[in-house]
Amino acid sequence: MGKLVELWTKQLSIGIEDIDNQHLRLFEIMEEVITIIQKGGDDLLVMKTISSLMGYTLEHFTLEEYIMEKAEYPEVEAHSLLHKEFSDQLIKIKISFQEKSSPNEQLEKDIHKLLADWLRSHIREADGDYASFVQSKA
Repeated sequence: MGKLVELWTKQLSIGIEDIDNQHLRLFEIMEEVITIIQKGGDDLLVMKTISSLMGYTLEHFTLEEYIMEKAEYPEVEAHSLLHKEFSDQLIKIKISFQEKSSPNEQLEKDIHKLLADWLRSHIREADGDYASFVQSKA
């Protein structure tokens, strides 16, 4: 598996600097989790980093939704549901790790899939849509 931060490309930029920076930071935190797992880090450190990812995700989604509401983006509720879907997936990953119902290799795969598939697609499509709307109103 390649580096997750390498999955971030300028094509994922939505043109709102604060949000672009936060997207990149999400990639970096996910990379931290995987690196800790690959190096055989202890479970407490893995849990702490997953919790950090969850907290940062909440902060990021709150800012995005604030921007959408301020711009009166008509799809804010639908977009918010997508954010909940991502958060729910993170919760499932954390619970699975806590309960040791899946090995560390599976945790690594789950995080990579969440980033490589869901997050990249979400940024390109859903975030791209609201960013275009917000920028057209500026």
